[in-house]
Amino acid sequence: VVALWVPGPNGLEPAHRRSRPGCEGAPLALGGPALERAAGRGAPVLLPRDGGADPELASLAGERSLIVFPLLAGDRVGGVLTLARCADARPFRQGDLETASELASPALLALENLRLTELAAANERLAAIGQLAAGVAHELKNPLAYVTASLTVLQQLLDEAERFPATAPAGREAAAALADGLEGAGRMREIVGDLQN
Repeated sequence: VVALWVPGPNGLEPAHRRSRPGCEGAPLALGGPALERAAGRGAPVLLPRDGGADPELASLAGERSLIVFPLLAGDRVGGVLTLARCADARPFRQGDLETASELASPALLALENLRLTELAAANERLAAIGQLAAGVAHELKNPLAYVTASLTVLQQLLDEAERFPATAPAGREAAAALADGLEGAGRMREIVGDLQN
């Protein structure tokens, strides 16, 4: 039985399992802290032999022979390849680690390509969000400037109208400033509405 484990939010999780005919239902005592501990050694582990005095590691294989092959990308464990004997009572030997190595290299390459593809997609999403934010800021800058200017003029005109109530032009100018401010606010509302659609 060959299984590929990948890092997940709760530790190593099974990503793929392949069994030969007759072994599909074979239970494997794999996963959990023992598998992570075996992978944390940074080198392939041949069990039960390499379990030595470590009962937790020895318990991974149970009665079976098992290879735990960490897929290392630098100092990081990119995944773990496990090979277990199902119906064959012969234990794995040192030479079988070379065969596992031939399987491990393309598996690690595939996992790293997947990780880099996901990272690139996440970076593209962030770049798109940044471009959208820059576009929104640019689109809102002009209407916001004339809303602010119009409201400032309106405030000044209202202050003047309070001091000199008989001045009619101040009222007309205040109405014009208010209309400009409302027009700018309406334009900003349209921009936000376009973004929501």
